[in-house]
Amino acid sequence: MLTTFINTITKGDVAGLQHKLLHSTCWSQHLHKAYGAGQIKNRLICLFQQFGKCTIEESFELKSDNEHIICLSIKPEKAQSSVHYILWLETNGQVIKSIDAMLDTMKLDCINKHSKKTILNTLPTPDAFILHDYDQQNHLQCELVTPTNIANISDKLASLLDAWWSIWSAAQLSKIDSIYEKQANIILSGHEDAIKPSALFEFIMNKYAHLSRIFCQIEKVIVDKGKVAVKWYLDGDENGKRIRVPYVSILSFKEGKINQDITIADLCAHKKRYPESDLYRHC
Repeated sequence: MLTTFINTITKGDVAGLQHKLLHSTCWSQHLHKAYGAGQIKNRLICLFQQFGKCTIEESFELKSDNEHIICLSIKPEKAQSSVHYILWLETNGQVIKSIDAMLDTMKLDCINKHSKKTILNTLPTPDAFILHDYDQQNHLQCELVTPTNIANISDKLASLLDAWWSIWSAAQLSKIDSIYEKQANIILSGHEDAIKPSALFEFIMNKYAHLSRIFCQIEKVIVDKGKVAVKWYLDGDENGKRIRVPYVSILSFKEGKINQDITIADLCAHKKRYPESDLYRHC
């Protein structure tokens, strides 16, 4: 699967990827779902437009049962730096049932030196946001799920992951210094360069200062090869309107601490779905 996606993105090998897709395969990207060969081919053409001629600077994958996560660091030919692209696949190893792709569009926009309006015009119209029947006011002291609830994780890693999750879900910012290496490499959407733990403190603090009724929820956790991938989302009220930001985080560890954290969201797609949102004004 990894080679297939690398060939598709760097060489334009559309046929190689389509051979692994079902008629009903869903490709979710930019908060928009595309179904079937025709729509997915259009999605690929849009992807080629976004990256142009490019190379892969770094790649790795995580696997668990019927799920396969691919993380690519992609460098457009004329850019000075790379951008992360994460694909979360539901697959049996031969064919792909669904693809949930997360691209750091804001950084791609920055390194390609495009205006925000230009990239917004290239993105599809996001699907409508549907808020399920869940009222956080009835569960003020309760998280629905933590990483250890839905993944088979060793005791040592479990405490570290739950502490990481509490930073986002409960604003336990004091945990940052204890679970991250001092020189940890942290990749966040909206930042052109990697940041250090002190900047992560500010990033999360700004979200809690800007939103009310914040609620973070984990959707999936995959553990493989000393790395952990988490698919999750952030909900909150912004100026009286409920918003949701999907994230994917991939964590790497060294000597009992996090030494790399890749946490990205599609911030340009977020802006297209919520034009009045000012949640990422600090990025």
